[in-house]
Amino acid sequence: MLDDGIAGNIVAALGIKVSKKNSRGWMCHCPYHKDNTPSLSIHPQKLLYNCFSCNRSGPLFKLYEDILGVPYEEKEGDAFARFAQPIIYTPPTDDELRAPVPPVSIDVRGVFTPITDAPAARSFLRRRGLTTSLVAKFGATSYMEEGTINGTYFKKKIIVPVVERGEIISLEGRSIDKRIKPKVMYPKDTVTATLMNFDNLNKDEPLYLAEGSMDFFVLQTDEFFRNSTSIFGAQIGERQLAFLKEFRKIVIVPDKDPSGNRSVQKIIKKLKRQVEIYILPIPDVPGMKDIGDFPEKLQIWPAQLRRQGWLNKMYKAS
Repeated sequence: MLDDGIAGNIVAALGIKVSKKNSRGWMCHCPYHKDNTPSLSIHPQKLLYNCFSCNRSGPLFKLYEDILGVPYEEKEGDAFARFAQPIIYTPPTDDELRAPVPPVSIDVRGVFTPITDAPAARSFLRRRGLTTSLVAKFGATSYMEEGTINGTYFKKKIIVPVVERGEIISLEGRSIDKRIKPKVMYPKDTVTATLMNFDNLNKDEPLYLAEGSMDFFVLQTDEFFRNSTSIFGAQIGERQLAFLKEFRKIVIVPDKDPSGNRSVQKIIKKLKRQVEIYILPIPDVPGMKDIGDFPEKLQIWPAQLRRQGWLNKMYKAS
């Protein structure tokens, strides 16, 4: 048994292998999912855990109960009763959440073809109003016809690197064929709890925030929206919120659907006391669900919408 008090007892009881220890805590393999690269961070003094891959976090006692199905004290009995001191759950601080993610291993089994040599991928981008040179600025230069990444099956996907602090921490696969679901996917054991275009964002300028990478790319067709990002889907996590708190002003360009609205409401609730938050709704045109629809369906780009007064629709969130 580990000589690390309660945390060591819990880790030993769950059979979790500690791969690395340092001043910030322990790195382990997460028991919630297949985790080839250790992504579970444990803080032994605070008795807290956080997985950078699946985004689960909380008290270690809750981890124990989730995995074994019984409370810690009940399972271990009197032998550990002296360890079972009540604690108050203290969420990770923003600085802890913003800490660099552990190194991510990416195992590609298949062929990455340059988008410039993949006619179907080029055609998809043209339909979306995008060029190969624009997406290449953000590392999206490859297409995978079929293969696996970290054991996750990819088919007919444009590959978009997810980069933070100069390191690739995930790869987004964006389907070019509407018949292939899901249209967006990420490999196992990688991290998307970050912001698109992370290394190039200016915290002193307004940040334009969209939901998905295609929306982000469409915004980037207009130099006005150069300081823009996406959150890799409708769900936003605590680590992404911690990064957003560092900006002075955020302008959300939401999708027009219930999941997009829930994401907007969560951002407003969590950040409105610290950050100026504005909403820039897409123009009210039938059939348009997000900003990415306009070039594809109407051949209208953000620069044209802006010249037509789109920014006048912006309002402050309350």
